[in-house]
Amino acid sequence: MDKKILSELGRVLGDLRFLIQKKQIPILQFSGEKPPETTELVWKEGWGQSLSGFQSDDLGLEAEGIQVRRSAKVAERNFLCKLCNDRISAVRNFLIKGRKPILVLHYTGEIAPGRPAFSKTSPDQIFRTKEAEELFGRMIQKQFGFSHREFYYQEYPACIFAHSKSKADDWKIRTEKCETQVKDTIESEKIKGIILLGTSAIAVYGKEKPSK
Repeated sequence: MDKKILSELGRVLGDLRFLIQKKQIPILQFSGEKPPETTELVWKEGWGQSLSGFQSDDLGLEAEGIQVRRSAKVAERNFLCKLCNDRISAVRNFLIKGRKPILVLHYTGEIAPGRPAFSKTSPDQIFRTKEAEELFGRMIQKQFGFSHREFYYQEYPACIFAHSKSKADDWKIRTEKCETQVKDTIESEKIKGIILLGTSAIAVYGKEKPSK
């Protein structure tokens, strides 16, 4: 089997394992196909007493033949996003929620050509390495007096790309498109401030500006 195909297959299987662990598996469907979760189950006469009190307004609409669109879970947004045609896969666990309305934008994927690709292995993982997270944690604790886990963390961009074939302009375009994911988080979580870290800053501004 071709090494490239084998590598991409391994990444897909890794994503599947991650989604199964989190019990969040997005269901793909054809255009016009009724989502399975909107299908009404009819309890026929003689099957026993019908259950009451659980029918929602959505089910009422569906009973009248009106399809109700249900939004995907926040944790699945990047898996369902179609804005970037050149993406390889979505970053696992791309949004980790905190309690303080500060959003830290970072990227665990690789953007430097020639370096090996990287994927998260744990749902609780924020940065690439434990050392990086501990260092950031100490900085936050020293400056603010609370745990870095109080912040929100989001991958920016939210997907994995063929970094060895990508140029600076490619990353700029990707982050511009991914602003929709950031705006969704800002609005839904009432975010008041943003911190742009490391690789995300390089993807947005290039190598020179973040170092100044």
